Amino acid sequence: MKTNNKVLLSAVAALAMTAAIAGVNQTEGQKLNTTVPIPSHEYEKLAGKEPTLVSVNSSSLQVEPIYSTKTLKQKIESALDLTVYSLVPFNEGRLVTAFTTKGTYVIDANVNFAFKGRVIDLKTGDNVLANQLKQVESEIKTKISKRNSIQNFTKSTNDTALVKSAVGKPETDLRGVPTMAGTVKDNTLKPTFNAKSAQELANNQILMHNIVKASPGAQLLLERDKRRKAEKLEEQRQDRVLQEYKAANASVPSTNKALEPKKESLIDVLKNLDPAYRKQHGPEFSPALLPIIPDNQFIVYQESKDVPYKGTLTVATDFTCPVCKQLHNLIPTLNAEGVKVRYMPYPRSRITDYQFSDGFTIDQYIYRTKTEELNQLGQLVSAGYCSTDNTEAYDELFSKKSVSEWPQTISESCEGKVREFKVLGDLLFSGSTPYMVWGNADTPEEDRGFIRGLHKTDKSIEDLLKRKQS
Repeated sequence: MKTNNKVLLSAVAALAMTAAIAGVNQTEGQKLNTTVPIPSHEYEKLAGKEPTLVSVNSSSLQVEPIYSTKTLKQKIESALDLTVYSLVPFNEGRLVTAFTTKGTYVIDANVNFAFKGRVIDLKTGDNVLANQLKQVESEIKTKISKRNSIQNFTKSTNDTALVKSAVGKPETDLRGVPTMAGTVKDNTLKPTFNAKSAQELANNQILMHNIVKASPGAQLLLERDKRRKAEKLEEQRQDRVLQEYKAANASVPSTNKALEPKKESLIDVLKNLDPAYRKQHGPEFSPALLPIIPDNQFIVYQESKDVPYKGTLTVATDFTCPVCKQLHNLIPTLNAEGVKVRYMPYPRSRITDYQFSDGFTIDQYIYRTKTEELNQLGQLVSAGYCSTDNTEAYDELFSKKSVSEWPQTISESCEGKVREFKVLGDLLFSGSTPYMVWGNADTPEEDRGFIRGLHKTDKSIEDLLKRKQS
């Protein structure tokens, strides 16, 4: 019975060139081998899970029926100084997978070369060595169990001579360290590593490196690994930037300009974040930025004077947002509880109709948002924000999506603030509303925080503050 497996084999490319390579080695009177003892391997690590450098596509490989060749087994044990649990030949008998006390090897039939690594099916991603291991799992576990039983018996008896006669020859532990009569040596011992074996290992590493260079499939795997490592490092860097920012800005000074903090690094950090990362972590910057902006820059719904002042809630809101409208209906309750509500006008859609080309930068977006002519939405937001009574104007925007009485004039300064709020909102909230920020310039940093969205159970300021994040 044959089982077909298309594999990606780190050793196979070299073994396919065995004749040529072996010829060179024979000429030089040398022979590569892997006699260097290696660290301990448990049973589950036999499935080719050690790190591997490369793999190449060898779709013609065939896994042959399992058999045990006594001569081949003896040659492998002699060459590598280990004990073979089981052999699985494949590639028409030219190669064999050897499950041993030192791990899993792929060896040529003449025992000239032995390689360790993974055998991966490129189409399915299956670990072929692991699949082969399943075929001989019972056999290997039985042998390991028998060996462990002998070792346990050895520890519990003083008659080592009896054990020697039963075992017949020294065993090896999972690290490949020889044991006398099954007794494992001190586990603090390290494998021997002489100059000759070091040179052999270096030669093997050079050979494997050459396989990498010759294998497009291996190059793709290496490039993928490099890309994943780079992405992980970038994520770690951005996490570090965020933590350093939080540590360095525990107390942010007030601003002279309405929407530009004295510490430009706050905006710079936001601009330089990866868009996906900024979308997730941008709101964490809002407690440092929004509370320090003065009241006269917002649309302010004053708290009731009949109750003690409780605090300030700044809301990034969009009158086209249904959830924002639900929150708007809660404002009388919040005011009655002593909460001052400040609206930051933040339309989620763009406020200009400028057509950006593919790959535009965040700086280009900010520049166009601040300079291009406002579209209908931008004009409507400006009309509401710049009205003499902007709270009444925003009440009308939420109820009718329009303003009945437009301001006679809208100053460039007032319109500029609408543009600034749009940019700031995009950097902090990435097109999501409503976002609420608790606190003002006098609120200690540790008491500030932001609140995402509105829940059906949110009926008071206490309900909202239960979900406050810092």
